[in-house]
Amino acid sequence: MKKKFSLIVSILFVSIIIAGCLDKVEKEPAKPHNANGITDTEIIIGSSLPLTGDSGVIGTQYTHGSLALINETNAQGGIHGRKIRLIQYDDQYDPVKTVANTQKLILEDKVFILFDYVGTPTSIKITDMAEEAKIPVMGIFSGAEELRTPFQPYVFNVRASYYQETDAAIDYFVKNLGLKRIAVFYQDDAFGLAGLRGVEIALNKYGLKPVATSTYISGTEDLENARRIIKQENPDVIVMLGTYQPLATFIKNYKEQGGDPYFYSVSFVGADAFALELSGKGINTSDRIIVTQVVPDPYEAAAIYLRTVQNYRRQLAKHFPQDEPNYVGLEGYMNSLILTKVLNDTGRDLDRNSFIRTAESLKDYSAGIGFPGNYGPNDHQAFDKVFLSHLDNGRFLLFELD
Repeated sequence: MKKKFSLIVSILFVSIIIAGCLDKVEKEPAKPHNANGITDTEIIIGSSLPLTGDSGVIGTQYTHGSLALINETNAQGGIHGRKIRLIQYDDQYDPVKTVANTQKLILEDKVFILFDYVGTPTSIKITDMAEEAKIPVMGIFSGAEELRTPFQPYVFNVRASYYQETDAAIDYFVKNLGLKRIAVFYQDDAFGLAGLRGVEIALNKYGLKPVATSTYISGTEDLENARRIIKQENPDVIVMLGTYQPLATFIKNYKEQGGDPYFYSVSFVGADAFALELSGKGINTSDRIIVTQVVPDPYEAAAIYLRTVQNYRRQLAKHFPQDEPNYVGLEGYMNSLILTKVLNDTGRDLDRNSFIRTAESLKDYSAGIGFPGNYGPNDHQAFDKVFLSHLDNGRFLLFELD
């Protein structure tokens, strides 16, 4: 009798425990995979970018621009009661490190989205990882077509593409200035090849081809052979696709050998770092050194009439007082502008699926920069605007076509 009573008590006890566990499961359901990086108080996002090394200046400017707005947003209470926390790892512009950092961000840190990556050879290595993990990537500092075509469902570009940049520049040289002998000097990697292809497409509109092409190895300044190959063809324009240090050296060496063509670079060069490097080589002003930009002028003249430039300048001074306003930082700020807009519009019930749906519904967003931002289900590039700038007293200033 005692054994039977003990058995009944044991069964009842186990039943109570199981019922309590089930009740707890019902009250505290497991967080779905696509809500990783979301807590009651935080939205955790992750970035791999160069913070040291040859491209460290670019990566630092980029992230300071983004953080200027993120820090300001957090200071005002965050997004629907959640503050944004950015986890960053330095990849030194090395694709191998970018992949390792991204694996850590996805698998260990379990970030909500990937944000503010820098560079073509680094970023194209992580798009398949993002698609497999179904994690959005927003705000890559690259205009490479590989990040746009074929359509990348989890990649949300903010800036205009290199095809658009090179198209605008070639139009200027050929249509406005009547120059047809155009050479290409490019970094021998995915970035350089992406830019070369853009130039070839733009020239093809006019029935033209590059009169010469030459390459250099990323991370070196062994440029003499490349200079010699191009100089033999005596081009009117040299399109340069690389980082600011070797491009500045190339221009100085070319000029010292008696050449005075137009030199042109896409925005990835980082106009402010490029201008500083040129100044160090004694080149402060030249209408023949051109850089295309994908954001407005970050300097005081633009700040007079563009709300977002005013905010960027004020918030950068507040959160990073050691920085001067610059094009790369303003692009980072615009990334955060799009990010916070989408997060705000999505609301408190936030996961990756709802984030993507909201982003794809962004239409004619008045970003306070003089041109609207748009996304769509098959269009993941917010802005298309391209500007031309030339070197003027140590800065690249925008100019209007005649």
